[in-house]
Amino acid sequence: RSDFHPQLVVIQLGEHEESQEGAAFMQESCDKLLGSLRDVVPEADVLCSGVWLPGDTNGGHDGYAAGWGADIENAMRTSCLKYGIPFASVREFALDPSCRGSGTNAGVKWHPNDKGMEGYARVLFAAYKRAKAFGKMSSLALPEAQEVNLGGGIGAAYRLGVERLRQPPYD
Repeated sequence: RSDFHPQLVVIQLGEHEESQEGAAFMQESCDKLLGSLRDVVPEADVLCSGVWLPGDTNGGHDGYAAGWGADIENAMRTSCLKYGIPFASVREFALDPSCRGSGTNAGVKWHPNDKGMEGYARVLFAAYKRAKAFGKMSSLALPEAQEVNLGGGIGAAYRLGVERLRQPPYD
């Protein structure tokens, strides 16, 4: 579309990808997606978040350590490095049981709750801010996010992120 000129594109995927296609197919797909996105919206800043793989490290369940979940996370991270796109993993939040579990339906409980979405906002805003501080959007190693209780769910996380981005030189 000729009227499609986003300033920011955020990509989050992987939860519904089929493992039978294999890691190489996933890597190729990520490369195609990110490569073509740069052609379609070259003026947009692009960020990618990692895959949401609920687990519990205290219970010994970490889908990021090995297997298909690790393949997806690594494919996105590798493609982001290749195309100079900041990557923000949500691993620490997905592995924290307190970051999910709202609702009564098991499928709904699997998804991030307000605290989990707060985690997404925190790592994505940190990636954006760090990339902009270097004068370009590029893949940079991000430190682990620190726990912050915003007390207002995703709305508070969003407002905090917007306020941080309004600080010089981001306004």
